[in-house]
Amino acid sequence: MKDCEYLRECFFFQGKMKKMPDRPELIKKDYCHGDHSACARYMVQKRFGAKGVPPDLSPRDVRKAHTLIAVFNLRPPGDR
Repeated sequence: MKDCEYLRECFFFQGKMKKMPDRPELIKKDYCHGDHSACARYMVQKRFGAKGVPPDLSPRDVRKAHTLIAVFNLRPPGDR
């Protein structure tokens, strides 16, 4: 599988997240260079763009990503 299309701009890959995990290289291997479609940051960026990704969203925090997307979908179209 090819690298994530958002790799260059991702705070996680750049090491700029506020709460970086202890072993980011393992997560990068799984999400950035592996199945990036399972990455919470990828899911949110795909839906909202780079500005919609919370800076502290971990690639493993899929539940939070689904919540962000669900809340957005509940908002009236004029509020989006």
